[in-house]
Amino acid sequence: MTNKKASPTNPGTWRSFDEALATSIGVGYVFTADDGLVGIDLDRCHDPETGTVESWAKKIVEAFGTYTEVTPSGTGLHLISYGSIPSKRRRAGRIEMYDNERYFTMTGAVLPGYEQLRDVQDALGDLYAATFPEPTVPLAPLPTTTLTLDDREVIERASSARNGAKFQWLMAGDGSDYRHDDGRLDPSGTDLGLCSALAFWTQDKEQIDRIFRQCGLYRKKWERQDYRDDTIRKALHRDAFYQPRMALTPASSPPLATKPTNGTTPAAPPADTTKGNSSTVAAAPYTDLWNAELLAREHGADLRWCEAFGSWFSWDGTRWMRDESGEVMRRAKNAIKSL
Repeated sequence: MTNKKASPTNPGTWRSFDEALATSIGVGYVFTADDGLVGIDLDRCHDPETGTVESWAKKIVEAFGTYTEVTPSGTGLHLISYGSIPSKRRRAGRIEMYDNERYFTMTGAVLPGYEQLRDVQDALGDLYAATFPEPTVPLAPLPTTTLTLDDREVIERASSARNGAKFQWLMAGDGSDYRHDDGRLDPSGTDLGLCSALAFWTQDKEQIDRIFRQCGLYRKKWERQDYRDDTIRKALHRDAFYQPRMALTPASSPPLATKPTNGTTPAAPPADTTKGNSSTVAAAPYTDLWNAELLAREHGADLRWCEAFGSWFSWDGTRWMRDESGEVMRRAKNAIKSL
């Protein structure tokens, strides 16, 4: 026994409770990666004279319902519970949280009604998310195509897709593939995983909500509108989405100029007499409009321009994918070279 202060990173300076109690320095606890405990430090929230707890801190204490005592200064609170912190950030404003390499001086001045340690992982996750919010990412506008898949069709298509087995597990309530870095299950990540799978097939928030309520993952937390809306919002923040493949209609498939056989330039498409004006002639060969009509005729069934995204999309045989490799330009050049 050295009668010196312990180091939170040096186990050689730690002692048992009885040994620490016998010293004149005082008793404290060191959180380690193996003890499964979390310490929450709420600063400047307690009046040492009246015992009043500020409303923001009182809400946290009540939500956790775990062991809580007054700090040595008398102006703060320490909460200790079972659980682990979701990520690496530890301090913001008057709230700190630790589950490793941190020392709490213990006073024994317990708040009445909060004498027992509890496992409050959900409350920890909520407090962490509120204390360290993720940066808000502006969402791209949703595709303008109106989908007509009903709930049953969405579930059937998602179940038979390439990742259909995973979707079926999630619908059945199996979230074992979604875990934190320390191996613990990640219920919030699991919820997002299922919503993301649904968001490929439907961009209707109410439909995603409706289908989620049918799955085995559904729990009381889903009734929190802020959590539900944020989860669906993140799920809809994606580039790839399902669109039914549509063939060009005759009205949208322009007549193609005849291919030259004598080395001359191609003949222009036939005149448009649909409006009763025989002098109206279609676009001249090799103009931008004529080239566009050529591309539409050759590849119109597999290409779509989405104004909302400001980008071309191409059909890969299963879904529409944003063209980020110049595929549309290659097809346009090849169409012209083929003449």
